[in-house]
Amino acid sequence: NNFAELLEAVKKQSAKRVVALNGVDENTLDALHDAVELGIVKPIVTGDQETIIKSCEKLSINVNDYEIHHCESVREATEKAVELVHNGHADVLMKGMISTDKFMRALLKKENALVHSKGTLTHVSMVDNPNYHKLLLFSD
Repeated sequence: NNFAELLEAVKKQSAKRVVALNGVDENTLDALHDAVELGIVKPIVTGDQETIIKSCEKLSINVNDYEIHHCESVREATEKAVELVHNGHADVLMKGMISTDKFMRALLKKENALVHSKGTLTHVSMVDNPNYHKLLLFSD
Protein backbone atom coordinates (compact mmCIF):
# COMPACT_ATOMS: atom_id res chain seq x y z
CA ASN A 1 0.00 0.00 0.00
CA ASN A 2 2.87 2.41 0.66
CA PHE A 3 6.61 2.61 0.09
CA ALA A 4 7.51 1.66 3.67
CA GLU A 5 5.53 -1.59 3.33
CA LEU A 6 7.14 -2.31 -0.02
CA LEU A 7 10.60 -1.69 1.42
CA GLU A 8 9.92 -4.05 4.34
CA ALA A 9 8.90 -6.78 1.86
CA VAL A 10 12.09 -6.20 -0.16
CA LYS A 11 14.23 -6.42 3.00
CA LYS A 12 12.88 -9.95 3.59
CA GLN A 13 14.37 -11.06 0.26
CA SER A 14 18.01 -11.84 -0.33
CA ALA A 15 20.14 -8.87 -1.38
CA LYS A 16 20.42 -8.42 -5.14
CA ARG A 17 23.79 -7.96 -6.83
CA VAL A 18 23.46 -4.59 -8.56
CA VAL A 19 26.03 -3.47 -11.11
CA ALA A 20 26.21 0.28 -11.67
CA LEU A 21 27.26 0.70 -15.28
CA ASN A 22 29.95 3.40 -15.36
CA GLY A 23 29.04 4.27 -11.79
CA VAL A 24 31.72 6.91 -11.43
CA ASP A 25 29.57 9.86 -10.33
CA GLU A 26 28.45 10.85 -6.86
CA ASN A 27 24.72 10.66 -7.63
CA THR A 28 24.91 7.05 -8.79
CA LEU A 29 27.19 5.98 -5.94
CA ASP A 30 25.07 7.80 -3.35
CA ALA A 31 21.89 6.06 -4.54
CA LEU A 32 23.67 2.70 -4.61
CA HIS A 33 25.05 3.34 -1.13
CA ASP A 34 21.55 4.07 0.22
CA ALA A 35 20.45 0.64 -0.99
CA VAL A 36 23.59 -0.96 0.50
CA GLU A 37 22.84 0.69 3.85
CA LEU A 38 19.32 -0.77 3.73
CA GLY A 39 20.84 -4.21 3.15
CA ILE A 40 18.99 -4.79 -0.10
CA VAL A 41 21.90 -4.79 -2.57
CA LYS A 42 25.44 -6.03 -2.96
CA PRO A 43 27.24 -3.33 -4.96
CA ILE A 44 29.27 -3.83 -8.12
CA VAL A 45 30.58 -0.88 -10.13
CA THR A 46 32.18 -0.63 -13.57
CA GLY A 47 34.15 2.41 -14.70
CA ASP A 48 37.38 4.24 -14.02
CA GLN A 49 38.57 2.93 -10.65
CA GLU A 50 40.38 6.13 -9.62
CA THR A 51 37.27 8.24 -10.30
CA ILE A 52 35.06 5.75 -8.44
CA ILE A 53 37.38 5.82 -5.42
CA LYS A 54 37.50 9.65 -5.38
CA SER A 55 33.71 9.88 -5.60
CA CYS A 56 33.32 7.34 -2.80
CA GLU A 57 35.78 9.24 -0.61
CA LYS A 58 33.78 12.47 -1.09
CA LEU A 59 30.67 10.60 0.08
CA SER A 60 32.48 8.79 2.96
CA ILE A 61 31.72 5.44 1.35
CA ASN A 62 34.04 2.54 2.18
CA VAL A 63 35.17 1.32 -1.25
CA ASN A 64 36.21 -2.00 0.29
CA ASP A 65 32.49 -2.84 0.43
CA TYR A 66 32.26 -2.47 -3.36
CA GLU A 67 33.31 -4.81 -6.12
CA ILE A 68 34.96 -2.48 -8.64
CA HIS A 69 35.75 -3.47 -12.23
CA HIS A 70 38.17 -0.93 -13.67
CA CYS A 71 37.35 0.06 -17.24
CA GLU A 72 39.18 2.49 -19.50
CA SER A 73 36.09 3.78 -21.34
CA VAL A 74 32.31 4.01 -21.12
CA ARG A 75 32.12 1.39 -23.85
CA GLU A 76 34.30 -1.02 -21.87
CA ALA A 77 32.28 -0.30 -18.69
CA THR A 78 29.09 -1.05 -20.62
CA GLU A 79 30.42 -4.31 -22.03
CA LYS A 80 31.68 -5.42 -18.60
CA ALA A 81 28.40 -4.60 -16.82
CA VAL A 82 26.36 -6.42 -19.46
CA GLU A 83 28.73 -9.40 -19.26
CA LEU A 84 28.30 -9.55 -15.46
CA VAL A 85 24.52 -9.68 -15.79
CA HIS A 86 24.57 -12.05 -18.75
CA ASN A 87 26.90 -14.49 -16.94
CA GLY A 88 24.83 -14.42 -13.74
CA HIS A 89 27.40 -12.54 -11.64
CA ALA A 90 24.98 -9.60 -11.23
CA ASP A 91 21.19 -9.57 -10.94
CA VAL A 92 20.36 -5.98 -11.82
CA LEU A 93 21.86 -3.44 -14.22
CA MET A 94 21.80 0.16 -12.94
CA LYS A 95 22.35 3.17 -15.20
CA GLY A 96 25.30 5.29 -14.12
CA MET A 97 27.11 7.99 -16.13
CA ILE A 98 26.05 6.84 -19.56
CA SER A 99 23.68 8.44 -22.02
CA THR A 100 20.24 6.88 -22.14
CA ASP A 101 20.55 5.95 -25.82
CA LYS A 102 23.76 3.99 -25.19
CA PHE A 103 22.27 2.35 -22.09
CA MET A 104 19.17 1.29 -24.01
CA ARG A 105 21.26 0.06 -26.94
CA ALA A 106 23.15 -2.25 -24.55
CA LEU A 107 19.90 -3.53 -23.05
CA LEU A 108 18.27 -4.20 -26.41
CA LYS A 109 21.24 -5.65 -28.30
CA LYS A 110 20.21 -9.20 -29.26
CA GLU A 111 23.68 -10.63 -28.62
CA ASN A 112 23.51 -9.52 -24.97
CA ALA A 113 20.32 -11.55 -24.42
CA LEU A 114 19.13 -9.27 -21.61
CA VAL A 115 15.64 -8.82 -23.04
CA HIS A 116 13.86 -11.83 -24.52
CA SER A 117 13.12 -11.37 -28.23
CA LYS A 118 9.38 -11.57 -27.54
CA GLY A 119 9.64 -9.66 -24.27
CA THR A 120 8.59 -6.14 -23.47
CA LEU A 121 10.78 -3.45 -21.98
CA THR A 122 9.06 -0.61 -20.17
CA HIS A 123 9.88 2.22 -17.81
CA VAL A 124 7.94 2.38 -14.54
CA SER A 125 7.91 5.24 -12.03
CA MET A 126 6.48 4.95 -8.53
CA VAL A 127 5.09 7.76 -6.38
CA ASP A 128 4.31 7.50 -2.69
CA ASN A 129 1.98 10.45 -2.13
CA PRO A 130 1.10 11.04 1.55
CA ASN A 131 -2.24 12.48 0.40
CA TYR A 132 -3.27 9.26 -1.37
CA HIS A 133 -3.95 5.90 0.28
CA LYS A 134 -1.74 3.71 -1.94
CA LEU A 135 1.32 3.76 -4.19
CA LEU A 136 0.91 5.15 -7.69
CA LEU A 137 2.71 3.52 -10.62
CA PHE A 138 3.19 5.19 -13.99
CA SER A 139 4.40 3.45 -17.12
CA ASP A 140 5.11 4.38 -20.71
